[in-house]
Amino acid sequence: MSENIHQALLSTQHKTELAYAQLQNAQVYVTIHEIQLAIDTCWEIDDENYCKYQEEVVLVDYHEALDELE
Repeated sequence: MSENIHQALLSTQHKTELAYAQLQNAQVYVTIHEIQLAIDTCWEIDDENYCKYQEEVVLVDYHEALDELE
């Protein structure tokens, strides 16, 4: 029983480390693309562009839902 728990913990630790490495890799790729595209700042949740885009997404989702009902 103890060995099963130990193996489960090792497996979980390995999966967690792998996921963290993938996250770090994705962050590097994002940084590279931001540099290539000359993006100075990222959108923040309270940013005007973010809010405008979010409103548009909600509106598009609303219209798609209405179209499905018709």
